[in-house]
Amino acid sequence: MGDQTLKTISYATAVIGLAIIVLYLFFGRSRPLAVKNIKIGVANVIVEIVESFRAQERGLSGRPSLAPDSGMLFVYKDKAIRHFWMPDMNFALDALWIADGTVVGWQEGIQPLTNGSITRFQSNAPVDMVLEVNSGWISHNGIKIGDLLTFLE
Repeated sequence: MGDQTLKTISYATAVIGLAIIVLYLFFGRSRPLAVKNIKIGVANVIVEIVESFRAQERGLSGRPSLAPDSGMLFVYKDKAIRHFWMPDMNFALDALWIADGTVVGWQEGIQPLTNGSITRFQSNAPVDMVLEVNSGWISHNGIKIGDLLTFLE
């Protein structure tokens, strides 16, 4: 190959590499999380709303804790059985299963590790939202099936 051909290949490789980096920075990162106040039953919660796949996959992993009366609300475009895992989790959770703005079930006291392996859990019904809160929050706030989720503000 001649010098000109090698320069052309090097230039093309650099342009493609730069394009990949720009595309990753633009599309690869999730949008900032929206923070909203919601009410479930009589309890108020400040939630981070996650809608993108990347943000949902990350969830609460890696965080040292979750503030009292706060949570993460996973919002989906359709109803389905939702599957979760807890890699790099540092605290136990309660999960509320929500369909059409109504609590249809929950799971309490989900521990981050079970016998040294990553904990996995799933909704008990097709849902379009899942709220993760600190372990004990559901019983402390008297949440029951049929309670409504309302966005405040």
